[in-house]
Amino acid sequence: MFGKKKTATKQVKTFSAFTKRGLDKQINKFAKKHNIIDIDYSSSTEASNESAMVTYEN
Repeated sequence: MFGKKKTATKQVKTFSAFTKRGLDKQINKFAKKHNIIDIDYSSSTEASNESAMVTYEN
């Protein structure tokens, strides 16, 4: 009778790379398939590593 309504669920994925440019490449590739809501960047000086936490919907 009634079709199930698909509800969007928020999920978080973490990316890490050595450079900000490499990180952005990964996120752009991911953004083509998912609806990104928020990106939270952080960098670590002792490990010289860039990371980002991406919140997205399915």
